[in-house]
Amino acid sequence: IISNLEGRNQYRESVYVNANTGKVIEAISEIAHTSVEGIAITKYYGEQSIITDSLEANLYVLRDYTRGEGIITLNGSLDDFTDEDNFWDNFGNKEEVGTDAHYCASAYYDYMLDEFNWVGLDGDSSELRSRVYGDERNTVNATWNGRYSTFFSGDCDEYGPLTTLDVVGHEFAHGFKIG
Repeated sequence: IISNLEGRNQYRESVYVNANTGKVIEAISEIAHTSVEGIAITKYYGEQSIITDSLEANLYVLRDYTRGEGIITLNGSLDDFTDEDNFWDNFGNKEEVGTDAHYCASAYYDYMLDEFNWVGLDGDSSELRSRVYGDERNTVNATWNGRYSTFFSGDCDEYGPLTTLDVVGHEFAHGFKIG
């Protein structure tokens, strides 16, 4: 059993290895995710249905494991956005833009699947991971760093948070892995 149950990248797997060759035969996750439908009051798209992960009673995070290896939306500190009732109406410190990014990543995933039969970031189910800043970084930018997209909160004067569908789709397009 291989595990890391601390921090944001939690896993616990039973790994079966061929004793003669040392090759991994199979790795089975022992952490059960419970995907549930929630409601998000987004900044740009109003009320939307989203899929979240229920970690325990009264604890939901912006992780959707019904789409490929997942759509994971983290805050600027790379920690999970959390909610107690799965009705995401969080409006302090621009927290609602986390649900905008989560909703848009899901819409982008669905569009690529429906229109191009493209699954995940690489066409082979890999996750779509977002880092979303609220008030922590008032910067007009969105980026792709080779592993995940980052969406900043805008400058408060002219530009709002950069978590619209066109920006989210654009940043994930930087991550296409073909071949």
